[in-house]
Amino acid sequence: SYVLLGGLVWLGFGAFGALEPLYFRDTLHTQVSAIGWVNAVFAIGMIAGSALLTRLPARTVSARGLALMSVLTGLGALLYLAWPDVRLTAAGGFVWAIAIGILDPLSRTLIHRDTPHKLVGRVVGAGETLRTFGELAPLAVAPAAAALLGVRETMIAGGLLTAALSAATWFEARTVDRLTAGAAPVPIAPAHPSGEPLSPNP
Repeated sequence: SYVLLGGLVWLGFGAFGALEPLYFRDTLHTQVSAIGWVNAVFAIGMIAGSALLTRLPARTVSARGLALMSVLTGLGALLYLAWPDVRLTAAGGFVWAIAIGILDPLSRTLIHRDTPHKLVGRVVGAGETLRTFGELAPLAVAPAAAALLGVRETMIAGGLLTAALSAATWFEARTVDRLTAGAAPVPIAPAHPSGEPLSPNP
């Protein structure tokens, strides 16, 4: 479940990567170089999201927490596309990136926590393969979909599909959480200067 949810998010993200230059050129009417500035803001948002994970309650480290973050990444994509103004696009991208910044380390944490020790390498490898597939596969279909529906419309559809499919995993995530209820808590707070991890957030 963790691997598939992560792959789903990157599949939607890959569709954006294929069409983003056209969106900036045809909808935002900016130079394509503006992507670099917006991506810099996006990177800051991802760092902020990763840092924020350490402040969230320990119950966030769960399948339901991951499903919720997956839904938020889909909705964040819609925020990114909400207004045809590059400044608002950057602001929306920052919020979107926070959700992704939380989701990525959260997914890795859950995989390492709940995978049998001898299978961790295989599962992590499968997750990375699915992530790469998700980033590249949309390149085969996104241009044709954009030609049929429009660039912005295709990107919006990708965000909606990511959010809807992620929401559909909620009941499965609840079952996974019941099955892993006895798992050892994972400290997500930063390490103490002594090197010992701090206690998980209440």
